[in-house]
Amino acid sequence: MAAQKLREVDDGIAVLTLYESKGMEFNDVLLYDFFNDSLATATNWRAILHAEHREKSFDEKRHAILRTELKALYVGLTRARERVWIWDRSDKGADLEALLTAVNLATVHDITEAVPQIGVTSSSHEWSQRAQQYFSKRLFSEAALAFKNAGMDWWERVAMAYGERQATMRQLQHHPHRQSSFSTVARRFERLAESPEGDDNPSTRDHLFLNAGECYAAVSNHGASASAFLNSKRYTEAAYHYRMAGSFEKAVDVIKRHPVNSEVAESITYTAKTVYTKRGDASSLRKARDLFGSREDFLKFLDEQGFKEQKITFLESLEEFEGVGDIHRAEENYISAIRQFHRANTSSSHRKAAACLLEGLRTNISFAIGYGKRSKQLSQLFELGQVAELTQDERNEVDLLRAVSELDSARLKEHGFRCMSSGNTLHALLALDCWASSDVIGAFASASDVEAAEILTTCRKFSEVVNTVVQMPKVLDKPAAWNLFCIAPGKATGRAHSETVSIKRHCFVYNSLNGTASKRKGAVKQPTPVMQPRKAVEDEIRRGVWTRLTGVISHIDELARESPAYELCIPFVATGRCVEMEQGLCWQDHPPAAELTVPKFNSRFRLIILTIALVNQPNYDGWDEHKVVWAVKQQTWLDQLFKLCFPPINNAGNLSDVDSSLIPEYKEAMNIVNSCLSTVFQGLRPSKGPQDFLNTIMRTALLASAFDYTSATSYFKRGQWALDADIAIKHGLIIPATKRPLVGEAMPWFLKDIPTRTKLGVSFLEGVVGGDVWLEVDVAIAFVEEVGAQLILNEDAHRSEGRHCLTMPRSWIIRAISRGVSPQANGSIPEQFVSLLRKFIDTLLLREHKDGSRLQVEGAPLTHPESLATRYRGLRILKDFAVGHNIPRMRETVLSVFKGMGNACSDIQLYTSCLAWVEVVEALKSTSSDLDELISVNWKDDMTNEYGLRTILYSDDQKLLEELSLVSTGESPDPQVTLPQEALHPMPSPKDVRQSKALLPRLVRRGFTKTTGGVHGQGKVEAVNALGAFVGGPCSAVGTLAMYLLRGSSGTHPRETVAASLEGPGIV
Repeated sequence: MAAQKLREVDDGIAVLTLYESKGMEFNDVLLYDFFNDSLATATNWRAILHAEHREKSFDEKRHAILRTELKALYVGLTRARERVWIWDRSDKGADLEALLTAVNLATVHDITEAVPQIGVTSSSHEWSQRAQQYFSKRLFSEAALAFKNAGMDWWERVAMAYGERQATMRQLQHHPHRQSSFSTVARRFERLAESPEGDDNPSTRDHLFLNAGECYAAVSNHGASASAFLNSKRYTEAAYHYRMAGSFEKAVDVIKRHPVNSEVAESITYTAKTVYTKRGDASSLRKARDLFGSREDFLKFLDEQGFKEQKITFLESLEEFEGVGDIHRAEENYISAIRQFHRANTSSSHRKAAACLLEGLRTNISFAIGYGKRSKQLSQLFELGQVAELTQDERNEVDLLRAVSELDSARLKEHGFRCMSSGNTLHALLALDCWASSDVIGAFASASDVEAAEILTTCRKFSEVVNTVVQMPKVLDKPAAWNLFCIAPGKATGRAHSETVSIKRHCFVYNSLNGTASKRKGAVKQPTPVMQPRKAVEDEIRRGVWTRLTGVISHIDELARESPAYELCIPFVATGRCVEMEQGLCWQDHPPAAELTVPKFNSRFRLIILTIALVNQPNYDGWDEHKVVWAVKQQTWLDQLFKLCFPPINNAGNLSDVDSSLIPEYKEAMNIVNSCLSTVFQGLRPSKGPQDFLNTIMRTALLASAFDYTSATSYFKRGQWALDADIAIKHGLIIPATKRPLVGEAMPWFLKDIPTRTKLGVSFLEGVVGGDVWLEVDVAIAFVEEVGAQLILNEDAHRSEGRHCLTMPRSWIIRAISRGVSPQANGSIPEQFVSLLRKFIDTLLLREHKDGSRLQVEGAPLTHPESLATRYRGLRILKDFAVGHNIPRMRETVLSVFKGMGNACSDIQLYTSCLAWVEVVEALKSTSSDLDELISVNWKDDMTNEYGLRTILYSDDQKLLEELSLVSTGESPDPQVTLPQEALHPMPSPKDVRQSKALLPRLVRRGFTKTTGGVHGQGKVEAVNALGAFVGGPCSAVGTLAMYLLRGSSGTHPRETVAASLEGPGIV
């Protein structure tokens, strides 16, 4: 406080505090206002006097303040070499003054007295020395004064600069002028160092720059600080502050040129590398490169630090485009990679471009992923593929992937078949799986028969491929599998490297394999590759591929059940009209009459056997949880096959019309069908669905024995049909009289070498018609037809006078020949057979067994004898009375049966109204179709054709079958209508007139009932012949009706017109 007052009085004197003066000596010292500023009171100071004169003790605790003040006084007194002057305005030191005066250590002068001169004037040298002392004591103001008095102006400014720095450093951190003050002081230091005097004092000059650097650093002016440190030769600090200023070039230059602390140098260099690299421009990257020992070290640094974009820029600056492409490829930036490889334009880069193209396509398109995907990236990849140098295999794969992305079903199918033929199973799998995912399957229900067959054939190929993949011991052993299923080699984990694989996020089994972990850890926004055991992945791939195939098969199965290509509308085929079709409710096919051909029948047959082959997939243990469902599907299609081969009416073909030459896949598909039939038959036993047992076993036996007689008859003997006796008895499957299984009567009939087969077949039918057993009418009728045809053949074969003639529908002849002749003659079996037929027709018409019969029509009890369905089936039974035509002794019995039937529906009345056998023949002819006309096979060429039937002269079985085949023309023969001479005779015989009178009403009715379909082929000849015989020659009415019948009118002539035309002479 006193020092401050003195400085205010005269700033030309050196004023020091006691603290500042420690360690210094002066000739004369002036203590100013010591006692006035002292914290000790007068009483405290008096304690010294009392201690001296009164010998009082000195208490350290009580006199603690005094002790402190005495120490300060001691410092002041001992600074002087010669004299001490004490000037004080306070009386607190009076007692001490008295004590010192008493012992002659001091003299007292009053302020009014003349005071002796204090010291003498110091020399420049003394001031210089004193200035240095002040400076060393950091008393910069005093030093500046001393330097001034010494005449050392530069040093005065130096001391003042130090003083300003000292004052600035004492300012608070947030002082508003602190930053500007430091900057001002720093510049002052720099100017002093740069002055000529600084050059004369190198050491001081360095310290001045050092102070400037420290001042700049205090306010974070790193650039100026670094420059000042560099001038002061403080290279480590200079490099550091250049780094802090972002001037890495200068920092690095300092490190290169001057010694710098190794740790600082390493840190700055590393930071410079990073900073230069982060800038990313070519110039900065070259600077970064220069900080490394080699190019390889720099590239390694870029890789380790993840500077991929910078690495790309650096390599591009060196025109190393192939390396740039490698980086893009590693990052799955395939488009950029391919472009860089093309820029490199080397043989190796072209190969890399091709590989990269395929990798990019595979990433976007893999098995079950990316089908129909048309992204911008894919479009660019395919464009690049057009100019890429690809091998033929690579180009094929690119074209395959393009077809996948476009869901081009035609090209996919082509690729699938090509890959299968070349053994490229996995690419075939991709092509056909994608094909199955296109809209081609969805259009199956509305596809034509040809289109549906193509779809089924392709699905079979798909099934073959899937089964091949599923049966591979190690799916991932094939390199192509890694690409197809998006699997990558596993990284080192706890398991062996070869036992783990990485599943990429676009792998089709990613979710199924990672599902449990995802649920446990929570939802993952962005799927990432996961590690899984290789075996688990292979198993899941097999299961996934298999599941996709079964999904396709199930879809096909569902659509096929309502596909018009599979099934005809029977009412429409029979009458030319379908009420449900007119209401838009019938999904079945409604073809014109011209399309009811053998090739069309075989087309439907082909579809069904292909469907059976498709549905008949292997059941892999533990995979298919719905084996029963697949068995039901298989049985459903076997039933559909039976329905096709044994239809309610034969207008559109039947079993006899199956022609393997029209079905390319016949051998392969029928092997599967026969296998299915074998499996079904051998698994049948009454306990497994007793109500449907007989239906299934008879359908199976009829089909199996027709398709593969040798194999079928071998397992017919090994079946389980004789088991479960209690259940069989309960459901009428045991014959009460013999206690033998009912099926045991039927199975021997299929064995050609059983002598009594014909008798057993009829016995089975008697058990069915007269018994209480569940059986479909269609199944019973099919077996009746088979037994009837074989009975007729057997009758002719065992004639004592040799083979003569047999007359049956075309299909019966074909099947009878395949069934063969029995070793034993018929005997009285024909009589039993006719009696059986009567019971059967009475049952169908609900005249017998009305309440107890279990015969069914399509699973429902027999009802409505006048229904269209009943009429079809009744006519089929009535055709079996053709046995009477071939066995003349049975004709009167047959006629009596017809007479006893009484009134019936119009179609059946064609038979029940017959009075003579010629009428029966005409009824048989009129109810025959073009595909199944009534044919007479003669063994001698001198036999007469009194009924106008188509006649074939027998030579051997094979030639007979060839002549009966309708495949060559695709439809039944349609002979030219020529009126025989008998029809033109003016005077018909009485017999002709009688027969024609009986036939005419039926012919007219026949014409009316066929207004929508017309009369075709041989039927036209029959009509004209009959009319000609009746009238004895042509007339207008006959001509009108004949022309109507010949045209096959589809309703263009109403019935009234025809009736009016018939009102001619000799007709009414």
